[in-house]
Amino acid sequence: MSNRKVVYLSSVLLFLIVVSIYLFYKYNPLIVEMDIKTDGMEMIQNAEANLLVNYDPNLIDDEMREEAKTPYEVVLFMISSVISENPVLFSTTFEAEQLTKDLGKLQDIENFEGDEFQLVGILLNKISRNGKLTSVNHIHTDENFFTGSADVKIELVYSDENPVTITLNLTQLEIGETKQSFYAINTSALDIAEAVNSN
Repeated sequence: MSNRKVVYLSSVLLFLIVVSIYLFYKYNPLIVEMDIKTDGMEMIQNAEANLLVNYDPNLIDDEMREEAKTPYEVVLFMISSVISENPVLFSTTFEAEQLTKDLGKLQDIENFEGDEFQLVGILLNKISRNGKLTSVNHIHTDENFFTGSADVKIELVYSDENPVTITLNLTQLEIGETKQSFYAINTSALDIAEAVNSN
């Protein structure tokens, strides 16, 4: 065979191997438990410590963004804030417009008169099933660099042995004059709570 044919066949073979590996992991993901007890709680403690020293409501989102930069980290931060029952940090992981809509709906559903963080506390309680959330398994992350979005599929494991699998959609947003980008969850927090409690 000529050198051209060998190079061509080698290239095709390499391409097929890469595509096969990609498809294998896309459709047969490695399920890994998210490390909430150490990594997640360390993220929460760092954010809380920074807020205690430099409390400024305008800096709350910045503290979360320092701790959680990738879609996986944002989801880990969100779940850790649920387990630590921190409505302030939980709120920072969601797209503001979506969370505002969710809180308005929740206020109507619960017929609740209270502040925003009390409503978020109700969401936390629903997502944790009254504190029964014990661990979370990461199933798959699918990032789309062209659209600046990502889907993170996770399994929430509860002490009542009734796990729930959900997919969270995240979008990349830009802020400030520097156009710093960060990921925020734009899946409805109320939809997450309803999915958790529908089982």
